[in-house]
Amino acid sequence: MAAFEQALQALAHLPEPGDTRGLAIELRLACGTSADPTGRVWRCLALLGEAEVLARVLDDRVRLGRVLAMMAPVLG
Repeated sequence: MAAFEQALQALAHLPEPGDTRGLAIELRLACGTSADPTGRVWRCLALLGEAEVLARVLDDRVRLGRVLAMMAPVLG
């Protein structure tokens, strides 16, 4: 989990042009696949919520679908 947090911090220092927001979504999706039952699942769920917002802002329906699919089992 610490590696994901570090990667997100590093990503914040990259310039906006390009696919920086797409990378931010992908990092958050990767975090969702590594969640474990020790409470980190809630942090990953929060990150997936951020990914949902980014995907909606970008109007990226493919990534939005992936994000929502990952959130569904936790919220369901």
